[in-house]
Amino acid sequence: MGFFSWKTSDTNRSIPNAHASKETFTVFLKDNKGGVWQEKAYEGYGKFGGKDYHELLDEMNGGNGDRQRGIDLQYPPRIFPKERENDKCNILQEDDTYKESTIKEYNEIAKKKLEEMPDPIKFPILVEDSSIEWALELKPDDCEHQGYFY
Repeated sequence: MGFFSWKTSDTNRSIPNAHASKETFTVFLKDNKGGVWQEKAYEGYGKFGGKDYHELLDEMNGGNGDRQRGIDLQYPPRIFPKERENDKCNILQEDDTYKESTIKEYNEIAKKKLEEMPDPIKFPILVEDSSIEWALELKPDDCEHQGYFY
């Protein structure tokens, strides 16, 4: 997988990672319980001030810091159309290996995951102004440049 990248919730600026041609700037990761982590030079892998965004996302939604569950909450599975049920795909198994399967089998797993997701999902926010308080509607958008390809 490439870089994890977002835009700030308050200024809508792409958060460049330290490997990009753009200069980095200070970003604050904030949760719904008052936690704040400051990052001056984002590396691109989801950690802000030593706190992993996806682990925090899982924690904010009743988990115990499972990074993969946080990634699943950030990027929920999509359901493919019925007419594609016989198409082949790869499905990630519990042991982090992939097996060849069908879209029908994938859709069954995806539907179960979607049913288990909290509603609404609470997302950490990423802001330049540390005085901004967490709010549900401040979910940061993904950056189309991956924080690198400007």
